[in-house]
Amino acid sequence: MGSRRMNAVIEWAGTHRRALQAAALALAVAGCTNTSVSEDLPRGAAAYAAIQPPGAEAVTEYRIKPFDILTISTFNEPGLTFAKIPIDAVGQFSFPFIGRVDAAGLSPHQIEMEIKQRLDARYTQNAQVTVFVASASGLLFTVEGDVKKPGAFEYTGETTLLQTLARAGSPTETAKLSEVVVFRVIDGQRYGGVFNAQDIREGRVDDPIIFPGDTVVVGYSAIKSGWREFLSIGPIVNAFTRF
Repeated sequence: MGSRRMNAVIEWAGTHRRALQAAALALAVAGCTNTSVSEDLPRGAAAYAAIQPPGAEAVTEYRIKPFDILTISTFNEPGLTFAKIPIDAVGQFSFPFIGRVDAAGLSPHQIEMEIKQRLDARYTQNAQVTVFVASASGLLFTVEGDVKKPGAFEYTGETTLLQTLARAGSPTETAKLSEVVVFRVIDGQRYGGVFNAQDIREGRVDDPIIFPGDTVVVGYSAIKSGWREFLSIGPIVNAFTRF
């Protein structure tokens, strides 16, 4: 995923955070009776097919916030290339040769231009600077069900379904890998699809991308009624597209 698309994904997640939090709250307060509703969700190719999540062209460019982490690269200047530059509480960061940079409220592209102009004036000529958001503060995805370490995890960049499961400690030995459900909320609509993690592991199907705010449920046929509550908030619309 390119830096522009990554920044757009983060901006989309921030814009829709309220809806995502509402859905998560509904899951948390639901009851504890076993249910099986995954039969109602699309599977296989249909789980990749229908809806394209917002891309860079559809989303306003992300604006930097305090406690975000940036990756800044300067072409042919390893001393001016940094994998992680944290934004402090007042929305600033320090950069060699130019000092403090006011980043809060700016887009990554605006920060690129600010650094370039100041480097060109003091250090080099025609600096080629690239900035993207390595970690946006407060953006999470959730993994539940038959995994060893269920919970909410920070979204730190492009993450696939298998990488998501690994961050949750991997599925348990008894997990039903053919029943991995991904839920997503976009513009108040609820989307879902059932994926086969074993087929993904063996390279028979693509490994779908997980976005901020997504909820991944492993072993869905044994998940408690909280997930029925998720469905009752509104209909599941189609499925996820292939990324």
